[in-house]
Amino acid sequence: MENKVPLRDSKVRDFLRYNRKALSRIYPKGQRVDSANYDPLPLWICGCHMVALNFQTADKFMQVNNALFSLNGGTGYVLQPEMMRSDGFNPKMQQDKKVQYTVTIRAIAARHLPKSDHSIKSLFVEIEVFGLYIKNRNFQTTICSKYGGTAEDNGLNPVWAGRPVPVEFLVCEPELTFVRFVVNEEDMFSDPNFLAQATFPFKGIRSGYRSVPLKNGYSEDIELASLLVYIDVQLGGAAMAGRGHQGELTEYKKSLIKRDLEMGIVMTVFRQKVERLTVQVIMETRQVAWIRTADKTDGVLDLHEIQEVRPGKNSKDFERCKDSKDHQDKTCFTIFYGSQFVLNTLSLSAPTEEDAEKWLIGLELLRQEALAAPTPAIIESWLRKQMYSIDQTKKN
Repeated sequence: MENKVPLRDSKVRDFLRYNRKALSRIYPKGQRVDSANYDPLPLWICGCHMVALNFQTADKFMQVNNALFSLNGGTGYVLQPEMMRSDGFNPKMQQDKKVQYTVTIRAIAARHLPKSDHSIKSLFVEIEVFGLYIKNRNFQTTICSKYGGTAEDNGLNPVWAGRPVPVEFLVCEPELTFVRFVVNEEDMFSDPNFLAQATFPFKGIRSGYRSVPLKNGYSEDIELASLLVYIDVQLGGAAMAGRGHQGELTEYKKSLIKRDLEMGIVMTVFRQKVERLTVQVIMETRQVAWIRTADKTDGVLDLHEIQEVRPGKNSKDFERCKDSKDHQDKTCFTIFYGSQFVLNTLSLSAPTEEDAEKWLIGLELLRQEALAAPTPAIIESWLRKQMYSIDQTKKN
């Protein structure tokens, strides 16, 4: 039961140790006669496997639960972060918190917002980032009325007049952090009325101008409703410290680089034509994927197929494409993969030299790990690939 979970500082380590060898199920206490939900995040952080919530209640905690399990395509389970499976992990140790990412978010506009009981007059967006060791928790935009005035019914295409104010959040543990957008309407008593929301794991967000699909309180899609935002995710101080020669990297710095590769980045891909695609490493299946949209993957390659990751413009792909002249040599690299007799190439250009260096180091680390992986790990990654393949076949 939720009120019997040992969350005190002295008991957390023991509870984490217990959850590494046994399953724990948490459920609401009997006093919640109104079907209210409790915050599942502290329980997930302590390694609890099944945290039961009242699905009939459309609140923030239920939306966070839906966001967590969206990571695995709604299949019903999510692998715990690797750090939580380490004996040294202690969520109560405040001195361990280090800023890994700095994320800047601007709300720009929205469209096709659902109507409340009356005409929509004054809209604002609340942006919230929360998780383990989080700072600067939430931010609220200015009130938006149609064309900056007091006109009614601006749910079709509200725009926040002038240059939107960016808000900066500091993220310490991206594996255990969530980003939430809530569109509200302010009534005559200055109270917020909920209209729509969108909640995502931090691992799932990408830099750039993004159209965020909005959902209702039950996390059901609202047709055509979306929020236009600008997101800029930058490495924080602790992650930047991970730069340098691979041999000099500590295990902690290596894990940060792997997280960055798993987060993904938009790169220029040189193939028959030059395209901008999201490139990321899928850790669960040990693959590198280049993705066009959230639901369309252009291609994948297995990490154990990688023969070499070569820096610079050292492939015929760059020679064929005239646009390669616009990219610096230090931002470019090529992944050679396949058999020794039939090699394929994936030629890429990262946004910066630092990004290219990070990918060169990270891919070599992951390639070595894939080659040295024990048989059970190879079987597990193969099974996961088959499961994802089945899910994709069903969707198609």
